[in-house]
Amino acid sequence: MARAPLNAQPLASLQQLPFSSGANDIVFQAPDTTNFNTFPLNGPGILIAKNTDSAIHHVTVHSAPSGKWSRTGDVTSYPVPVSTGNNVSVIGVFTPDGWSNSGFLNVDADNADVMLAFVPLPNY
Repeated sequence: MARAPLNAQPLASLQQLPFSSGANDIVFQAPDTTNFNTFPLNGPGILIAKNTDSAIHHVTVHSAPSGKWSRTGDVTSYPVPVSTGNNVSVIGVFTPDGWSNSGFLNVDADNADVMLAFVPLPNY
């Protein structure tokens, strides 16, 4: 079964001012809890999760072999607390080495109330 792709949310560069209103707004996306999700991973980025439910839910991020860091293992069942207003969970920084599965970051949310956003970090 193919993972459902979600869009990355690139930031407008502060090196190219001015940028338009809303250029750096984050739009959360609902996860696919059956097929799970994937984000393009071409450079470093962070995953942001917001739980809109009244119970804690979890996110898993699947790793890939790492040549540089010799790190193994997934981010397994990371708890995303109940959002009481402005709080979100920031998970990462993820880099292609150790996290890219054929150019994508694979993410599983255990509940549709965990909204996701992936923000690529600029390379300055």
